Amino acid sequence: MKNWYLRAGAALCLLGLAGCSGYAQTTSTPSNPTTSSLTLSSPAFLDGGLMGAQFTCDGAGVSPALEWKNAPEGTKSFALTMHHFPPNNEAKHVYMVVYDLSASTDHLEQGGTLGSWGINTVNHNTAYTPPCSKGPGRKEYILTVYALSAAPVFSKPKSEITMDDLLTATTTLATSSMRVGYARP
Repeated sequence: MKNWYLRAGAALCLLGLAGCSGYAQTTSTPSNPTTSSLTLSSPAFLDGGLMGAQFTCDGAGVSPALEWKNAPEGTKSFALTMHHFPPNNEAKHVYMVVYDLSASTDHLEQGGTLGSWGINTVNHNTAYTPPCSKGPGRKEYILTVYALSAAPVFSKPKSEITMDDLLTATTTLATSSMRVGYARP
């Protein structure tokens, strides 16, 4: 039932019939969709809003502060990602892959380094890489928190873990995403 309300809220947001601040897309496993209302937010920006330059290559390039709550029962750890899909049908650009966040963790501070960091697709470092999108206009970035039923186990070194590796190595109980935009000056 909760997912129905979230989907209805998303539809109203898209139609412009309701205020959308703070709306975050939430999904749960189909086997028990009402066990969680996991939400992701940031004290730095609203879902659907604009990301400040300090999180991009036009500023300090620090990772944004993120907060989450209402994890489903059975959550053993969390993971976070940030990515976007370029308009030219290029492969997704991944800016952040974080995992091994304990079940008692409910936030990542701005510039935080908690957990284990996978590689980004921009410079292949195991750290946050700020967006530095080319061309004019607003670009959309997707930040996602994953509630996991176990800590992920990988068959390759941590320095090589990608977003796709993370998503195939885990059982996700619930996710919540935010979309934020940025237009280069």
